Amino acid sequence: MRPGLRAWSPHAITNDEVVGLAAYSYLWPAAGSTHSLFLKELYVRPDGRRQGVGARLMEEMKAIAARSPGCSRLEWMTDRSNDGARAFYRQLGFEEFEGKVNYRLDADLPQSAPSL
Repeated sequence: MRPGLRAWSPHAITNDEVVGLAAYSYLWPAAGSTHSLFLKELYVRPDGRRQGVGARLMEEMKAIAARSPGCSRLEWMTDRSNDGARAFYRQLGFEEFEGKVNYRLDADLPQSAPSL
């Protein structure tokens, strides 16, 4: 299955209640290049934390990326100030990648694109 321009969200359920979710989509960085699975959100309710829910969701993300034809990596971001998330990812064996700088244009978008 070739992923399309969609997003998905596996959920972690305990006692018929959603205790966590992972929202992701695929990114194609350049024509003819492989694509990546981009994890947009990983969330576990406070009462579900430190019980392996987040780790199981990350394992599912790795499995989804591995079985997606042409997917060469799993990527995500967290705020530098989010020490808990950074410690969680390190505990799972992930290393921080220093190779990119993020940019953002907030809601006050210009009505038309500037001329080049």
